Amino acid sequence: MIALKALLTLWIICISQCMAARLSCKPQGVAGSLVGIHISGNTSEHFEVSNSKEVNGYPALIKVDKTDQMFQFFQCEPPSKKYKAGGQLRSLKNTSMCLTPGQVQRYDHDSGNYSPYPQDVDDRISLQPCMDTHSLLLRKQWFMETETEYGCRMRVTQQGWRTDGTSDTIIMSENGVAIGRGDSSRNEVKMFLQAKGSLEC
Repeated sequence: MIALKALLTLWIICISQCMAARLSCKPQGVAGSLVGIHISGNTSEHFEVSNSKEVNGYPALIKVDKTDQMFQFFQCEPPSKKYKAGGQLRSLKNTSMCLTPGQVQRYDHDSGNYSPYPQDVDDRISLQPCMDTHSLLLRKQWFMETETEYGCRMRVTQQGWRTDGTSDTIIMSENGVAIGRGDSSRNEVKMFLQAKGSLEC
């Protein structure tokens, strides 16, 4: 009987912890298309989720001439102390799907530098089911949105854990798009959410 009560207590604790770990999120800021802005000027690139290219079975983010796809930043309560304030970039068509980079920039205490983690994986961005509990996948999906001088344009950066380095520079290839740490080059392209049909942008 005592063993049964102990087991029941552990089960209740487990359930309460699992429930507490679920994300509480709400949309914030402008909904818009994903664009890359060159820091040397206002030259822009457009991105959308592909119908033909994939990353591990999930639709890959690719560069296009124009797009009607829309995304929305969702501000979420951090699931643990490992995360800073932030949230997820979700498809407006299906808000259960999130932009998911293949890696985060993890701090290496030995070298004092940041390096891609995990190693030896496809680093491209894909659209995957949004995670709502603490995990490596949620760590990859954890972004921050920052206001710009234009109300119609919000800058988005991958945050990961609070100890991870910010990833804010778009890396393009023939097979898709990744995001990494910048080096202050004037050729860098930063990621933004840009509202449709605004004259300001």
